[in-house]
Amino acid sequence: MSPYIVDKNHHIYLDVDLKRADEILRDIENYFSLKRLQAGGNVLFALPFYKSSVFRDSQIINHFPVVSNLQLYLDLMGFPPAGWEQAKWILKHLKEEGTPLV
Repeated sequence: MSPYIVDKNHHIYLDVDLKRADEILRDIENYFSLKRLQAGGNVLFALPFYKSSVFRDSQIINHFPVVSNLQLYLDLMGFPPAGWEQAKWILKHLKEEGTPLV
């Protein structure tokens, strides 16, 4: 999806075994030369508590698995400070395309 609000943050959901999460995150850090910070930063990894729901109806965009339109909308609605603006834009964009949210 094209961003309505340009932001330098990147949010990445990972569907990984929690027992191996630290190892996998270290491998990602090394591969992409990321630095682990105590606060701040612009690459944020999430290990969803309810894995099955966050990846339900995921889609492939430019060869990458992406959450469903509904999941993206719901996540943005609760994301401060301007996630609701992005969510409203996505809803309008999907309606214009004739693409259902669900």
